[in-house]
Amino acid sequence: QSWTGFFAGSGDTLSVKVNAKADSIVFVRLNSDATEPSWDKKWNDVKDSIDYVGKTFTITDWSKGQWEPYVAPVVAKYYITGNEALLGKGNAWNLEKAIAVTADSYTFEALPAGAYSLKVLTALDWSSAKGFSDLTGEAPAGVTTDKDNNINFTLAKAGDVTITYTAASFTIAGNFYVVPVVAQYGLLVNGTDFIEATVNPENDQELMALNVALTSGQKFVLYDNVNKAGWVIPNWNEGSYQFAIVKDGENDVYSVTESGVYDFYVHAEYEISKSYIYVAKQTGAGCENIYGNGTELRKVIENGVMYIYRDGKKYSVQGLLVE
Repeated sequence: QSWTGFFAGSGDTLSVKVNAKADSIVFVRLNSDATEPSWDKKWNDVKDSIDYVGKTFTITDWSKGQWEPYVAPVVAKYYITGNEALLGKGNAWNLEKAIAVTADSYTFEALPAGAYSLKVLTALDWSSAKGFSDLTGEAPAGVTTDKDNNINFTLAKAGDVTITYTAASFTIAGNFYVVPVVAQYGLLVNGTDFIEATVNPENDQELMALNVALTSGQKFVLYDNVNKAGWVIPNWNEGSYQFAIVKDGENDVYSVTESGVYDFYVHAEYEISKSYIYVAKQTGAGCENIYGNGTELRKVIENGVMYIYRDGKKYSVQGLLVE
């Protein structure tokens, strides 16, 4: 037997040089008054360790002689924290439960279908948090955010989600559920048929629904298809073909009195007095509508009656050729 002392190693470790002929070693802790190593000055020791060459050990309990191979602490490049769906019940946004990532990328494998929310941390404190606004480039379809800048997504079925974070880029990849785009405004005919309205390219303050085929007796309202709300606007814009479409004030609907194909132009504001609806009935090649598709459009009042001159021809406000 021979005694060999420890000397300082790297970090918080101690190192020892062992004779190459030794087939076992014993870690011994000496009494504080020991000046030289000896068994009678032993405070306690641990079991023999045979496979010791190039190894690092941790003494877990001197009094019981327990030791185990030393495991160096994980040095994370970044951490991922998130909601319960991501980290498990009771662990939502708990920094102690954050996932330590030692590589540039981390993949959540076969995440179950559900709604997820997460952030990346460069250190275990909220001041280092990186969220939606920090993603590189445009976020993938289906990835959204909220007032807390979280990265939110939904999986319609189980799948992998990969986070990549480096000094140069921050990305997320997966097969995310994309909420279908629903047209918001239009007409709702007979309470069932929604007809989408689009922005008038010649007046971005108006919505328009063109080539709408309606039958006498049908009823409709202007409709918000997202909030599921219908309404009527009491104000007709000048020149509107209001003889075929009448407002039923008692029931808050529009009623169709003449079958035909119509163009609708709507300007809606919070103040109803500033809102209006314009209706034009299509009357064939001679006058597609009386709103202004022609190269010339003039409104003239003759003997108290309004007429519309279009491309050199005179029409009534209903779009009927007069001369």
